[in-house]
Amino acid sequence: MIEDVVGPENVSDDPAVIAAYHRTEEGPPRNYPPAAVVMPKTTEEVSAVVKICNRYKIRFSCFVTMQTACTEPNMLLFDLKRMDRIIEINEKDMYAIVEPGVTRAALAVECFKRGLQYPAASVVGSALVGAIAKGIEGHGYMANRFSDGRRHGLAAEWVTPTGDIVRLGSLGLGAGWFCPTGPGPGLDGLLTRSGMGIVTKIAVQLYPWWGPRELEVETLIHPKTGAFVYKTRLPKDKFKLLMFQMPGIDELGWEASIKNLANALYEIGKAEVATSVFKYFNWPMMIESCTTVEEAWEKIVSGIYQKATSRMINVFIEACCPEDLEYQERVIREIISEFNGKEAPREFYEDGWEQGKTLTFDQATISILLGISSCRVQKFGGFVSTACGLDSIDTMVRWGMAIPEIRKEYVEKGLITDTLDSYWIVPTEYGHMACTENLILGDPTLPESRKAMEEYAFKMMERNLKERFPDVMFRFGAYGDETVKKLGPLYSNFHLWQMKIKKAFDPNSVANPKFYVIPEE
Repeated sequence: MIEDVVGPENVSDDPAVIAAYHRTEEGPPRNYPPAAVVMPKTTEEVSAVVKICNRYKIRFSCFVTMQTACTEPNMLLFDLKRMDRIIEINEKDMYAIVEPGVTRAALAVECFKRGLQYPAASVVGSALVGAIAKGIEGHGYMANRFSDGRRHGLAAEWVTPTGDIVRLGSLGLGAGWFCPTGPGPGLDGLLTRSGMGIVTKIAVQLYPWWGPRELEVETLIHPKTGAFVYKTRLPKDKFKLLMFQMPGIDELGWEASIKNLANALYEIGKAEVATSVFKYFNWPMMIESCTTVEEAWEKIVSGIYQKATSRMINVFIEACCPEDLEYQERVIREIISEFNGKEAPREFYEDGWEQGKTLTFDQATISILLGISSCRVQKFGGFVSTACGLDSIDTMVRWGMAIPEIRKEYVEKGLITDTLDSYWIVPTEYGHMACTENLILGDPTLPESRKAMEEYAFKMMERNLKERFPDVMFRFGAYGDETVKKLGPLYSNFHLWQMKIKKAFDPNSVANPKFYVIPEE
């Protein structure tokens, strides 16, 4: 039946195909290979297949980039990469209408031509709205000026868990794509937080771009490894990347050093300068600059990066004119100086690339402007993530206080990599909010290391519950249904509302299991 909808060439249960969609690491949540993969091309095809899933009680999930996981056996996986059209770029009202297979890089190229940009709102894979379709929109480096992904979604076309096609926001009124809400309650929260159903089209907000209409890109060859990388040239009178070393752990101790850094972030936010400001996510970003796994290990073994990068603030400035750039840079340098920071050595910039000392190659364009993850962190070995949801910068600081003690046991036993404090703090909307995440790097092919990473993560989760930090990991399936029901009473009984919403919108419980609580009978 599915073949009749999408054509036999666009659905497969071939073991070789299935293997490509199966992550080998184990939970949480536990990951299973899909029973079959379907690649629809249109909204109508998505709707028809979802209705077949409801008729035969086939559970399904969707995928574009990152998180291919099927959380139960015998699921159908929608691969949306064929839905890759940029339908419209509205220059006057500054929005783009895209399908879920459109990548950030593809949209950026077209927007730059028109003097516009889409702020990379997430680092969870290259697909623009694939993350929204999955309910994992994430948080990007440009949040200081542009906020997180939820702020950029406008009207949308949505296939519900039962296969109905619903047009949300102003689109539902026939008034165009400019607004995510309309008369009555908005449903955009169901898209960005639950992963219910499948987003097939969405409008995203665009912003002015003061850079070149076409990026100038140079290909470089690493003199030691022979690998090639791309270097983008941005106008120096309008764009600038700055890296600052703040007083470190050895100098002030864990608590005092991170509080000093946080106070600097607050002051930069008050000044309302810079597009991107964040506590350096040292190990993931450092690994991205490595062309081989061996190069990454050399940096780790050297020991310098554990100390030299743990208390760093990265700043990326976009300016409308040279005078604007000069003003923003002067303000930032004054604030950094007030909190006893200093600019990082030039070798940490691209000046030290040939010597293998650059922290992140082409960071401004690749990591910040385009939000492209090279996935070298996964190639390096593997990781487990713990996180704290949006709250104040102070909350992110308090959340990070537990890292040294929890990390110590596993590092001393050699079960995880000693990355010191591989967690970032990303101010949002000029410091009014922030988010954080801590990556635990280990070797998932070794049972003892994988177990250590999971234990570390669960200890952080337990602390979140005990101290009532805003925990977001249940969205990623890290908690089972029973745990979420225990978590609910701590957060306004959200689980009860989830059950009601799930039952109303997904009566057959087929859409994205583990991303919403299964309704009680």
